[in-house]
Amino acid sequence: MTAWRFIDAEKTSHSVRLMCEVLKVSRSAYYQWARGKHSARVDDRKLRVHMRALHRQSRQTYGSPRMTKVLKTQGF
Repeated sequence: MTAWRFIDAEKTSHSVRLMCEVLKVSRSAYYQWARGKHSARVDDRKLRVHMRALHRQSRQTYGSPRMTKVLKTQGF
């Protein structure tokens, strides 16, 4: 469970401000998540996972031009 999901589940029992402080996450990031907007960091993590998988699948032979081309065809 992510910190944001935990905060969302417990917000009726505890203040969002206090839980964000204790969990060391920003309130603005929580509220963005709650509104359905995720941060660019989440997108960066997803991209990094796909890049590593593609790199392994290519037996570590793809350079940045080829990697970029394949990732664009995959919607990144």
